Amino acid sequence: MAQAIDRIADAVPAAFAADDYELKRRAIEEEFRFSREDALDALRREAETQNIALLRTPAGIAVAPILEGKVVRSDVFNSVPESLRREVHTKIAALEAEIEAILAERPEAEKARRERLLALNEQVAGRQVRAALDEPTKAFADVPGVERFLKAAGRDLIRNAGLFLGTPAQDSVKVRVGTIGDARFARYRVHVMTSASGAGGVPVLEETNPTYANLFGRIELGAAADGPPTQVARIKPGVLHRANGGFLLLDAGALLAAPAIADALARALDAEEIRFDPPSDAVGVVVGEIPDLEPMPLGLKLVVFGDRDEHRQLAKAYPRLKRHFKVEAVFDDAVERSPETIAAYARAIAGIIAKNELKPVEAGGVALLIEEAGRKAGGNGKLSLEIGHVADICREADHWARSAGRDITTVADIERVLQERKTRAPEGEGDGGSAP
Repeated sequence: MAQAIDRIADAVPAAFAADDYELKRRAIEEEFRFSREDALDALRREAETQNIALLRTPAGIAVAPILEGKVVRSDVFNSVPESLRREVHTKIAALEAEIEAILAERPEAEKARRERLLALNEQVAGRQVRAALDEPTKAFADVPGVERFLKAAGRDLIRNAGLFLGTPAQDSVKVRVGTIGDARFARYRVHVMTSASGAGGVPVLEETNPTYANLFGRIELGAAADGPPTQVARIKPGVLHRANGGFLLLDAGALLAAPAIADALARALDAEEIRFDPPSDAVGVVVGEIPDLEPMPLGLKLVVFGDRDEHRQLAKAYPRLKRHFKVEAVFDDAVERSPETIAAYARAIAGIIAKNELKPVEAGGVALLIEEAGRKAGGNGKLSLEIGHVADICREADHWARSAGRDITTVADIERVLQERKTRAPEGEGDGGSAP
């Protein structure tokens, strides 16, 4: 769209500066000018046959008697016989009525002239606008709503073609648009709310701070040239837009702390659409400033994390929201120790090393890390699922291995980290079931 606007900015001034347009414009102007002048010339000739002259003055068209081939002043005319004066006055009154009738047609003629010029301007601008929008129309023909948007934008661009021209005194001066960056063309800007990455799969997103703007997006208004900020400068998507079609992860405590947000989220899930309808007391927003945005279809799986008490409070406070949770899953913080879980833990450690680009850990070191997971679980035949704790130990051990210039992380490196952590732990925590 930005490229199309730039092409229009090049093409429209050139089209209006072309000789063909200028000839057609002059023809319309001359047609209306000659029509009025022809009527006045005919009336002037008729008046002269009656010895009356039509004179152009700064105040308009005046009528005066002619005696002996010359226009006479009023004092001279008053000296002629009264019968002649009455006859001339009668003729002058009739001519003045005809003049008024001709001049009375000027507003209608002026309106017709403007309409003809507007039609010509729209015809000339229309060719350039349609040519520039033809490429995006074809390129995005399979995207619902794009053709309708481009047609509406095209009609608006044609009506406002003057934006691409300079002042009337310099109507051939081109306006530099620069990829739609000019505020005058902000209305044609495309605001990307979400896009397919092409990588496959579905989005899985977490929002730790579920404010209205973070969930539903926000509108940023730009300052107009001669007034308050009333133009839409940017429409930023919320996490609902980005997670649409996939999964959204939220914290139960955060929803309980924001009743208005929880209600808005429930309405969106009920209606299965994303509407931009911020709370009336939104900070920095003046009533009437925010434009209406078209709602977007919403389809995602909502996952809310919290303890049992938080989930009970959520269900009691927001029954509408609770209806959307079909499955309740309880997560343990430890698993039974078995050959299968030990093997899975070893694979998890390998994943941590690969993700963080750490040095390989020798087998004895992996065994020590698994034992540490058992200690973290309380030493009751289970392994702790607090993988972050194990990842921290791997990173610290990798530091000591690099400091020693080794290619692998050894048992000694792991033991050093565990000993230092035990030393750093507050009294009573070093041997317990929890780590600092």
